[in-house]
Amino acid sequence: MEADFDLLRDLLGNSRIFSLAHVLGEVSNLTDLSGAELSEAREVLKRTINSIEEPSMPSLTAVQNLVYARLGLTDAAIVESARTHGCAVLTNDLDLTLALQQQNLPAANFTHYRASILGL
Repeated sequence: MEADFDLLRDLLGNSRIFSLAHVLGEVSNLTDLSGAELSEAREVLKRTINSIEEPSMPSLTAVQNLVYARLGLTDAAIVESARTHGCAVLTNDLDLTLALQQQNLPAANFTHYRASILGL
C-alpha cells in the first residue's frame, strides 16, 4: 500500500488535483478503522481535502449522464466533471476507465500504470 502511495505521488507530481464531494464522502465512509487509526485516517483525509480543488457537480446533473444507470452516482459525477472541467481522470476502477474512454474523455487506470512501471 505504501509503495502504491509513493508511486501515485510521483505520478501526480505538481499536477492540479481535483476530487468531488461524492468521492470524498465515499472515502470517508470506507475507513473501516477505529480509535487512533480512524482519527489518523480522518486527519489525512482532512489534509488532503485542504490541498485539492473540489468543483461542484450537482447530483441532478450527474444522473443525466448515460453511465449513471450502470455505474451509479459517484462514477456518473466523475464522468460529467471530466467533461465539464476538461480534466483527465486517474482511477483504479476499470469500468469507470472504459466508460470515460467510450465518451472520448481522458482516463488512465492506476493498475495498468503500476504494471507498466513494474514491467508486468
